[in-house]
Amino acid sequence: MAAKRSREEAFATTEAEDQVMEENIAHKEDGKGISEDEAAIYDRQIRLWGLETQNRMRQASLLLIGLNGANVEVAKNLVLGGVGSVAICDPTIVSVHDLSANFFLSSSDVGKPRASACLERIKELNPRVNVSVIEEDLISTLNDSIFQNFGIVCLEPSNLSQIGSIDSLCRKLHIPFFAVALHGLFGFFFTDHNGHQYKPDKQVLTVSSPSFSDCFTTPFVPPTRANRVPKLYFSLQAAYSYAETNNDPSFSNRDSLLSFAKQHLGGLNVPINRVFDPSQLKSLLFFSF
Repeated sequence: MAAKRSREEAFATTEAEDQVMEENIAHKEDGKGISEDEAAIYDRQIRLWGLETQNRMRQASLLLIGLNGANVEVAKNLVLGGVGSVAICDPTIVSVHDLSANFFLSSSDVGKPRASACLERIKELNPRVNVSVIEEDLISTLNDSIFQNFGIVCLEPSNLSQIGSIDSLCRKLHIPFFAVALHGLFGFFFTDHNGHQYKPDKQVLTVSSPSFSDCFTTPFVPPTRANRVPKLYFSLQAAYSYAETNNDPSFSNRDSLLSFAKQHLGGLNVPINRVFDPSQLKSLLFFSF
């Protein structure tokens, strides 16, 4: 019984929490508080991270570029969580292959632009979130006037150049940037906080992050430091660079891939034994190239 009481107490709302909730709802008119309806819908997560965090989410504006397996999940979670607005951008035409990675799509969407095809189903998740489509190909245009309207940018790339170019733009505009890609059971995630500030206690701290270009071009000194990094990191780096440089996304030339990996990683002081076998690389990235 003691354990049961302890658990109930852990999830119980204190009088102070109720008072804060009531004050926040009472100030809904100023545009900063949340409504009673929202308080009821987001009750469980508000008890987890508090009203201040939920309010910050309500005011957040996010840009998602690319709607494959990873960003589709990001869109779902953010919209259900109650962020202020989400803009999706992916002019890629839907193929049958996309149906296995994007649960917002159906067979009737084949032949349509991905973002437009996903829009209505994403909106249905939470009518309180403003979800919109940007039809312009932002990866190609890098339109500053559009990017500067968002507080966070999340990219699901198809090559390294896309990550580097959009990260450079976000750094110029001081926008936090994230990139994520999946390859079957594996994947990678990159984040550039771009001077993000947070306040764990009373002191304001600033998060400084290296650029994507610095992360992928800085040599390991001494070379033994590379032993601390998983092989997957170097394998993905070599595979992406090879596919983009040699226009060989199917990795048809095994010897050429291995030779490229040696040369590419050699410039970073990384021994070739830190890379998966070429045949494993081809299997690893089959679904993404």
